[in-house]
Amino acid sequence: MSTRTILAALALSSATGPALAQASSPSREEVQAETKAATKNRELTPAGGGHPAHTAKPASKKASSPSRTAVKAEAASATQRYELGAAPPPRPPANQAKSSSTLTREQRKAQTKADVEAGKMTPAGPGVPK
Repeated sequence: MSTRTILAALALSSATGPALAQASSPSREEVQAETKAATKNRELTPAGGGHPAHTAKPASKKASSPSRTAVKAEAASATQRYELGAAPPPRPPANQAKSSSTLTREQRKAQTKADVEAGKMTPAGPGVPK
């Protein structure tokens, strides 16, 4: 093939490509009219990509769930009957002492002092005593 034939074929293909693409694409006004019609018919996908469940219309309404007060009342009665789980452990009275030590404070201090003198106590802090 000659150089002229190749150049002519190249020029023809490059000139007709954009012309055909412009002829097949809709004008700005046509796109706006399509969008307006789709908006009116609620056929547009929501922003963010959407989800098929958002675009589909529900077939029928479900019965609503029970109200919050009804659910709370049922939970309270079940709790009183101990149906929601094991019964909580009984709480000790507030005025009861938490420890059941038989030693007084003075006796405990004397015992600690004797243990320190005998070398039975580990010193506080990191490391091992030298």
